[in-house]
Parts: sequence; C-alpha cells; structure tokens
Amino acid sequence: MPNPVSGLAWRPMNLSVILCTYNRAAILAETLRSLESVRQPRGLTWELVLVDNNSRDDTRQIVEVATRRGVLPCRYVFEARQGKAHALNTGVARAQAEVLAFTDDDVIFDPRWLEAVWRPFGDPACLGIGGQILPVWSHLKPAWYSETGPYELMPAIARYTWGLETKPVVQAPWGANMAYRRAAFIQCGGFDPRFGPEGDIRRLGVDIQFGRRVLAGGARVLYVPDAIVHHWVDPARLRKQYFQAFYFQYGRMEVRMYPVPATAVRWFGIPRYLLRRLLVDAMRWATAWTTKRRFFYRLECALMLGKITEAYLTRRSSQEGRELLSLPPPSLPVKR
Repeated sequence: MPNPVSGLAWRPMNLSVILCTYNRAAILAETLRSLESVRQPRGLTWELVLVDNNSRDDTRQIVEVATRRGVLPCRYVFEARQGKAHALNTGVARAQAEVLAFTDDDVIFDPRWLEAVWRPFGDPACLGIGGQILPVWSHLKPAWYSETGPYELMPAIARYTWGLETKPVVQAPWGANMAYRRAAFIQCGGFDPRFGPEGDIRRLGVDIQFGRRVLAGGARVLYVPDAIVHHWVDPARLRKQYFQAFYFQYGRMEVRMYPVPATAVRWFGIPRYLLRRLLVDAMRWATAWTTKRRFFYRLECALMLGKITEAYLTRRSSQEGRELLSLPPPSLPVKR
C-alpha cells in the first residue's frame, strides 16, 4: 500500500475523519473545499484519512492539490480491493485516533460539524453517534415523491433526521455522517464486505449492518442533531427507475441481513409469506387512485421482489436459520 502523500508526522489524535471515494474526483474536490471551511475547535487534534478505493480518474491529483493548500491534515491511502467495506476497514486500520468519524465524498459540511461530532464523546458511555443528513434540492421535487405522511418513501434520497433533540438513535447511523469509538470495532469487528457498493455494483447496507451489530450489543449510540452534513440531490436519483432499483436492493439487503427462517413454508423455493405480501401490494398498486399512493405500492412491490430474489438465491444457506448479525464479525486489517 503506498505511503501517504501528505508527509505529516505522527502526533496523538483526538479524532480521525475517514472518507472513502471511488471515481468521483470532481465532487470530491467540492467536498474537500467544504471541509476546509469547517471550524476547528480549540484543542482538538484531528486528521483526514482519505481512502481511494481503486479510482481510475483524477482522485489522487485532487487530494494532492487539497493537501498542498495546507488547510486539511490529510493522508491519502490507496485500497486496491474493490468494495466500500474494504475501503472503510482500511481507513479504520490506518487511522490514528480513538474516535473515528465517517463521511462521504458528496456532502457539504456545516461549519460546526467537527465540534458537534466530537462533543458527545466527552461522555465515556457514548460509543457512537449519528448526525443529520439533509438533502439539498437543486430541482423541483417530483409529484410522486413523499417524505412525510402515510406514503412516506424510504430515503433513496439521503435523509437522516429525527428532530432537534439529542437522544438515543432511532435507526442505525448512516455512513455519510456517523462516528464510533475504536472500541466499537474491537468489540464488533469491521465492516462486512457482503454489504455495500463494490465498484459500479450498487449494494446497500454496509453502514446499517455495522450499526445494527453495535446496537445489538446494547451500546449507547446517540442521534446528534447539530452534527449536520448536506447531501446534494443528484438529478439522476429523481427518476422512478432509480427508486425502484433502490427498493429492490434494500429488499435484498434485509434478507441478507436477516435470512428467512428455516421453518418458513416455501413454494418453489420462495417463502410463501413473501409471495402473499407481494400479491397484497400488487393489488393495492393496481387499485390506487392517487399518484403518491400508486407509486408507494409500486415501490413496495419492488421491495418484495428484492426480498424474494435474495431468499431464492440463498435458500440453501438460509436453512441454517442464522442471522448475519449473530455471525462472527469480519476481522479488521492490522493497524499500521
């Protein structure tokens, strides 16, 4: 693995920010500019560990330019094994701090982000946090899109917000804005390469699956509303086809994470209860009279088809009835 390009000498760190990227040089440049504008709390020592997951574009050059500006304490790390989980695990292994924050290459940071992420770890009982992820709309929202009410859609448009009060998390934190003590990885292992994107293959759940493992152990993980990143809404995601693909992959993720019970009745290898649910959702789709209701149940059908697909493909292994949350956690690379 190449040496970091920044040439920074080692020093004790309070916080390591881990950012993994793949073939998104132009967007990455904007994100690094945004991170440069974040206020640095007095007394906080931190570093940015930027993991290039085998990019074929100008990612390394973008990082070198940002490093020469001298604002970010940046270290470049190259991970040739394709897959977000591999990149995340390498970032964890190469980070120097005991508190590790994670973010993405396509966000804009609130000026107080570093301070807000670091502050909750003053409580020794806090093992992790999840911050707000707020979408930035550059286009009108489609008529079929709903983020509230009875037909609220799952956040294919990145949105993680649970009010303005610090409290235990409602759902596992998301990778664009989360942080954990290193102890969480010692206890729970690393990120699971069976989840998350792998190059241009879009899979979901590498961050969610890790967070669920942490929460399953009874850890204190907080939702921190003033730790805010803004996520630009790519116009390509405002298509119905994108939402359908997201729901389909989410269904596959859920079954991969929670396999079908061995006692489930199957028809032609497919769990009967999933077929029944698909039939109900299809009838509701066919009889819906409003745009939002019709699209909601169309997506529910895509979700069920994703679950059915994964249940069928994993029908042999699922006979053991194990959940991935209870399997031995993946090991981390050796810290260097």
